[in-house]
Amino acid sequence: MSNKQRFIKNLSLLYIATFISKIFALVINIVLVRKLGISIYGAFGFALTFIAYFTLIADSGLSPYGETIIAMNKSNAKIVAGNIFSFNLILAFISTAIILLLVFEVFKFGSIQANMLLLVSFLPIIDVFGFNYVIKALEKNKIIILSIFCGRLIYLSGIILFVFQKNDYLFAILFFIIGALVTSAIQFRFVIGLIGKIKLNFSLRNFKHLAVNGMPFGVAMALLTLYGSLPVLFLKILSSDKNIGYYYMAGRLVFFISSFIGLIMGAFIPIISDAIKNNNFNKQSFIVSELLRFNYTFLIPVCFGGLVLSKSIISVFFGAQYILGAYILDIMLWSTLFMGVSSVFGGYLTVLQDKKSLIISTFISFAAGIFIVPTLIKFYGVYGGAISSPFNELVMMITLYVLILKKGKNKSEGDKIKLSVDIKNFAKVLLISIVMAFFVRFFNVNLHFNLVLCIISGVLIFLFLSVIFGTISKEDLKELNVMLKR
Repeated sequence: MSNKQRFIKNLSLLYIATFISKIFALVINIVLVRKLGISIYGAFGFALTFIAYFTLIADSGLSPYGETIIAMNKSNAKIVAGNIFSFNLILAFISTAIILLLVFEVFKFGSIQANMLLLVSFLPIIDVFGFNYVIKALEKNKIIILSIFCGRLIYLSGIILFVFQKNDYLFAILFFIIGALVTSAIQFRFVIGLIGKIKLNFSLRNFKHLAVNGMPFGVAMALLTLYGSLPVLFLKILSSDKNIGYYYMAGRLVFFISSFIGLIMGAFIPIISDAIKNNNFNKQSFIVSELLRFNYTFLIPVCFGGLVLSKSIISVFFGAQYILGAYILDIMLWSTLFMGVSSVFGGYLTVLQDKKSLIISTFISFAAGIFIVPTLIKFYGVYGGAISSPFNELVMMITLYVLILKKGKNKSEGDKIKLSVDIKNFAKVLLISIVMAFFVRFFNVNLHFNLVLCIISGVLIFLFLSVIFGTISKEDLKELNVMLKR
């Protein structure tokens, strides 16, 4: 396969896995909002946001480090996985102990919030057994699809049987944990089959090596998660669970989109690793430029389409009584565009093992968020939280761009990456997206098309115009066709 065909195959499988996961999650979140109400849903959202910090502590950035190392030398997968698993296992138990201490001894959460946090406290230990990074590095992404499907199916089944029928919020958390356990168990079983029985390595030398080489990625990931979750935290402090519910409702829809963004660089890691290993800067420049084109080609129309359909989306999915979520969604959608560019820049620095740049970029974004997020929320409430989302992503994008340019300073033209965007092509995508949004709004408002028909119409109009104006090339379609035939 060509590099582009490998990319399409990897990305397609990761997209399928993520689509399955997010479709299940979307249905589940719709049920939770409708059956439990916006306030308890807000508490549910805070519990998952809170626990995300500790799953990061358990991982400590070793997943992206492990994926990169294994992608460069697949024969070393067993040793790398064993070393990382040993370190992560200890950190996971420490994370769970800290959660329990904070919930019952430090913070004075209400009974509903405390019960939720008690159940999710074991998630860091469960996630350690997933070995997601090994599967992606070995390009065996069908395993991810199977494991996620099974785990999410169990989660959804529990929601339908116990939450939908009995309105019991504890079952929502319980089956979330059971689903995660099933997903990790399946992945663990397949990884053992691929690389053999994993040998633990609790040596001080191993831990020191991982702390030096892998944990800086953990610091970057922790700051990344922190700045992304600042609106939820400050809404908890300065507002109410109800407003967290509205923000989290819109945020889940945005996260549905953004989940696919992060996969783009992941699919290209095995490919761009070769270019980096061979110091082929022309190939690196081409790959990164193509990723940027891929991102804005599909994210710009998503933003415009979401803008004209936001009210229909919220009304159909969650109910007309939660229409406030549509206005929040209108604002937050634009963060995906900046997020897409940041994912390319950040992914490139990750493959380069440039820990310093990753930490600097996330620290600057986090520091900016600490000042702007509470200010916006104080004056504008939940709308302020929504505004802070694209603001944070814009800061991250600019910071990463500057840091990549700085890496090429004082180097010859042949020894640095060149970032380029075809302005003419970008303008075409923008124009096509505006035209597509106009027709979608006309179909929705004047012809009363339902949401599904509007989305299908928008996709078809966008694809038709993209091929006509050349923003999706015939070469792209040929590559896709060859890959599908294989």
